[in-house]
Amino acid sequence: MGKYFLIRVGIVVLMFACSFPLHAQPQNIDVEAQPDSMVQLNFPKDVELTVLVEYVSQRLGINFIYDEQLANKRLTIKAPQEIPASTLMGLLESALHIKGFTLVDAAEEGFMRIAPAAEMTTVTQLTDDQGKAEAEGITVAATQVIELKYADTKLVEAALKPYLSKPGGNIFSLPEQDILIISDMAINVRRIVQMISLLDLPTPQRQIEVYTLTHAQSKELAQKVKQIMQLKDRSRGRRGSSTTQMVECVSDDRTNQIMAIGTPEQLAEIKAVIQSLDIPIPESQNPVKFYKLFHRSAEDVLATLKNIQGEDGLETTSLPNLFNDVASDAPMPADLPAQEPEMVADAASTPSQTPTPDTPNAAVVKPTQPTPAPVPTTHAVAQQVPTVKPKLARVAADIHTNSIVVVAKPPVQQIYAALIKQLDRRRPQVLLEATVITLDTSDDFTLGVEIAATGNTDTGKIISFSSFGLSTIDAATGDVTPATSTGFNFALLDADIANVVLKALKRTGKAKVASAPKILVNDNESGSLVSTANEPFSSVNASDTVATTSYGGDVSAGTTIKLTPHISNGDYLQLEYNIELSSFTGDRVDNLPPPSQTNTIESKVTIPDGKTIVLGGLKRNSSSHTLTTIPILGEIPLLKELFTSRINEDSEKTLFVFIKASILRDDSFRDLQYLSDHDVDQSEHHGDYPRSEPVWMN
Repeated sequence: MGKYFLIRVGIVVLMFACSFPLHAQPQNIDVEAQPDSMVQLNFPKDVELTVLVEYVSQRLGINFIYDEQLANKRLTIKAPQEIPASTLMGLLESALHIKGFTLVDAAEEGFMRIAPAAEMTTVTQLTDDQGKAEAEGITVAATQVIELKYADTKLVEAALKPYLSKPGGNIFSLPEQDILIISDMAINVRRIVQMISLLDLPTPQRQIEVYTLTHAQSKELAQKVKQIMQLKDRSRGRRGSSTTQMVECVSDDRTNQIMAIGTPEQLAEIKAVIQSLDIPIPESQNPVKFYKLFHRSAEDVLATLKNIQGEDGLETTSLPNLFNDVASDAPMPADLPAQEPEMVADAASTPSQTPTPDTPNAAVVKPTQPTPAPVPTTHAVAQQVPTVKPKLARVAADIHTNSIVVVAKPPVQQIYAALIKQLDRRRPQVLLEATVITLDTSDDFTLGVEIAATGNTDTGKIISFSSFGLSTIDAATGDVTPATSTGFNFALLDADIANVVLKALKRTGKAKVASAPKILVNDNESGSLVSTANEPFSSVNASDTVATTSYGGDVSAGTTIKLTPHISNGDYLQLEYNIELSSFTGDRVDNLPPPSQTNTIESKVTIPDGKTIVLGGLKRNSSSHTLTTIPILGEIPLLKELFTSRINEDSEKTLFVFIKASILRDDSFRDLQYLSDHDVDQSEHHGDYPRSEPVWMN
């Protein structure tokens, strides 16, 4: 016997909520002669069922046929008060039902047969009249044939089988003829027939409806609609019913439409579901977010995000864990390989789809596999966010708008928003004042004597002289012209004796060269000051026949200062500095560059805010002694000074560097303006901004 499927079980179950009645009108009993007759039942305890059968038979005049199986059945009947005689037949039927027996019409006319309920199908007589079945008693077996008009016989059979009497009740279907054959107690047959009348109803006609979507994607929404309709059917007790299978939703991606097939009732529900889901994405649920940066460059923030995210975005984490200082010592993943700039789509273009990057000059981070470390920070995040695993998060930098673009689900957006907020913070600035002082001390001594004499011979003029650059001699006449120079100069010009020129000079000099450049840099950024002079030189390319001179390059000398401040706790500064001072020490010779000297100071120090450090103290001493003399004559004692030029040079150079660092934290930059006003006044340059002064006041 096949199993059947219940269609409208929610309605018909209510009919079987009540138990079977304990009595019913007896069959073929004429009780109208004594309608008010009352009887008193005084059966002993544990009376045999045959005793009750004999009593009812004698009292009502009904003939019963039964076998010895009934003799072994016992039961207890307690009736302290009199009962109507018309209820005796119902009492007997209830007793037989309890013991598993049923009443059927016997083959002999005027007799009723008591048979086991398990044999109900074989002993019952066909009852094709529903009214006759309703008139039968509770234990009177009946068989009825019912023809279905609309419902499926197999489904109805499976739905009704649990409600048959046990034992004995049976149902059989003939799908080809749409017929059900039911064998059961008459009263149960009557109830089953009522159930069939509720189940055998015409099926609503299926229709096709097309819905055009405005915001949602047809493929995703069609699947959601079908799932919702299935859940609705399950909530109504239609699990696995054919009604669920009747609902079909097909999506057309080209036109972004949904075609639904179902009953008018189902189509109305589908329309309501589509209208509730086909709405613009709220701003809080938009997967595309633009984060405008105010204090950092997009490229710098992008590089930081790139170092902490993995292949599928940030690994499983939550906001409190993400900013936990305890985990700050975890290793950071290796830098990702450089990415070619990609483009990011506008968020308003396709709100329901994940955009493909298409913004020019936007560098995109494609996540890598290594497990990232939490980001250390001193600011704890109080907002508790459920643990999420942001898959397929895409991060890009829009250079033109200085923005970070994140394409991810809303829970993931919260993580990136907190990260970007911490990274995009205005950093304090440091005003660095570098004062470079060079002290140059030198002593020079010069002493020289020149003697010249002329004479005539028969063949010409004779000129003899010593020259140390103190005078010039005319080659034709032999006249001596003293050179104009600094120091003591003496000249004796006598044509008859000799021309004598004497120069003596002692020079002592002190020079102080100072420069005080200033530079303003952000915390943890590097600043440099460069002031150099270039000296070009040439090169000669010579061959066997031709020599060519060309530009060989240039060399530079001057001052280069590089400073990098790091603000630490307590307004202390960790200062990295590199100071290079170079200068030319002579003139270039031929095609060679001039000689130069370089002094370099480099270190890292920690200083308080607003204090000055003194660097340098480098000294360079040089001494030069030059003696120019006439051979033989310059070696004669006492007379050698008349034929000698002596130059002594001594010099000393000392280098000092003073660096002052001041932290500027004011958001309105009033501290910077205060420090700058003095220099502006000293330079007598008040800027190009116009001044607004009242012309007339009353």
